[in-house]
Amino acid sequence: MNRGLLDMGAPHSGTQPPGWGGMRQPPGATTGNPAVMAGEEEASNVTPEEQAQYEGFVDNGYKAIYGPKGGPEAILERIAAGDPVDGLARTTVMLVDTLEKSAKQAGKPLSGDVLMHGGKALLEEIADLAEKKGVARFNEQQLEQAFFKAVDLYGDMKGQSGEINPQTVQDDLGRIQQMDRSGQLRQMMGGRG
Repeated sequence: MNRGLLDMGAPHSGTQPPGWGGMRQPPGATTGNPAVMAGEEEASNVTPEEQAQYEGFVDNGYKAIYGPKGGPEAILERIAAGDPVDGLARTTVMLVDTLEKSAKQAGKPLSGDVLMHGGKALLEEIADLAEKKGVARFNEQQLEQAFFKAVDLYGDMKGQSGEINPQTVQDDLGRIQQMDRSGQLRQMMGGRG
């Protein structure tokens, strides 16, 4: 099966094809949720199911970040243990993978769009937490680097497990690089400086 990074989980139900190049505004963008990216205008492509999936994913991510089981201290230790950008990427991938597996076990697989946009929101939340606690400060370029690394790590992990085709991962990464060159990625990352 030739599945890409955004094809993981539930079937894509939007009007645009799945994949990084067909990126739409994330579910939640019209609800005032502070964790979603701003500046895009295609909210009409988001179904109520995707909206609910995104909100549940991000809420569960926040519970994992701030919850009693390890909580923020364990996350901050991972970031402080070495290169903060690498730590941010790896921590985000571990969290996204855990949430994705939990959703699958509950019989509610997540769409690729939700995983990517929700993962981005969680990456930013973890970065904000690290900044507030004085562990690390991330500028826009570092957040982009962490995002690229997280996508790469996630793709490698899913490729090695046979869940997605490694060539499709490379194609999707190429689309992300094109987004970076066109400025779409910077817009998605919220223009932090």
